[in-house]
Amino acid sequence: MPNYIVSTCGTSLLTNSAANESRKKLNELANELAKDLSPEDKQFIENEAEKVREQLQRCVNFSDLQKKSAEINTLLKLYGNQLNAGQNDRHLLLHTDTYEGQITAEILRDWLQSQGISQIEIHRCENLNTANAASFQRGIVKLAKYLAETLPGWRESSYKIIFQLSGGFKTLAGFMQTAGMFFADEVVYIFETSDTLLRIPRIPIQLDTVVDKIIEKNLDTFRKLGRNEVLESGRISTLPDGLDWFVEQSDNLVSLTAWGELCWEQVKTKFYSQKLLSSSDERIQYSKRFENDFAKECITLNHRKQVNERIDDFAEFIDSGMKRNLARLDFKEVKGNKMAPATKEIDAWTDGQAHRIFLHEENGVWIFDYLAPGLH
Repeated sequence: MPNYIVSTCGTSLLTNSAANESRKKLNELANELAKDLSPEDKQFIENEAEKVREQLQRCVNFSDLQKKSAEINTLLKLYGNQLNAGQNDRHLLLHTDTYEGQITAEILRDWLQSQGISQIEIHRCENLNTANAASFQRGIVKLAKYLAETLPGWRESSYKIIFQLSGGFKTLAGFMQTAGMFFADEVVYIFETSDTLLRIPRIPIQLDTVVDKIIEKNLDTFRKLGRNEVLESGRISTLPDGLDWFVEQSDNLVSLTAWGELCWEQVKTKFYSQKLLSSSDERIQYSKRFENDFAKECITLNHRKQVNERIDDFAEFIDSGMKRNLARLDFKEVKGNKMAPATKEIDAWTDGQAHRIFLHEENGVWIFDYLAPGLH
């Protein structure tokens, strides 16, 4: 079974081998985004990165390599110093949105590719830096959503999901250890130059009945927050007690916490696959024909889930002022008068016999008229 290895990347690969003065300056610039760096500071970081690349090329034994960074040390131990054992594996390198974070991840990617491991993706974790606590919280929530959207598909494709958490700062590692209980088959890490690889097998998490019921009781709230980063508190009629772990309020804004995002993504499929959910947006209504079409046409759990997701996507589209037409939504005109009173259509699902949702607008309310095979 091939592995899908998710690694958190810090900047130790860039700083460990730097001279004292250079290391001091790198630490001073550690939280800077690329756009905020002066040309001179950006060039300084790039020059230091080039030195590290040259040093890695000159390393001739594993004892030298393991001193370069915790990430390299752990991967070497994971593969038993036989990196060719990982040629069929895929790697996801998570880095902060700082320039040094990006550069360090690129160095690690290039070195792995030079060792014959070619399937590597780098993901910049937006807002994820330690300069600002509020920004970091937003970054963690976005990362939780990204992991929930990315990793289950690889497990379904028979990959073993491994979280490699030796690199990166401690707060990120702490979150990823929690996320690993949801998404990873194994969590591994190592202390900088240790010879022992610590492996933690998956302990399956089944959200208990209390959490499940909380989400079910407040399903519309979770749906609204799940499709938006933040909402004005007025967009949610009430915010019941008992949601403190899941939802946070600040300056008249409401958002999911990282824990809330993880819980929501974990149980979302269950609710979306059961039945046609009532619209969480007053600007969307269903015709009786649409409800009957759903019962008739959605014969698989996945099709029910996708239709409910497209309904949420359309609500997000309305929120954007009809400007953010997601590719998976594909909002467009119905050609001719074939589906009257419907004048517009969106995707329902594209596998098998593709189906579309046909709809029209009346006085600011969108009526979902039909669910039927596409016309094209």
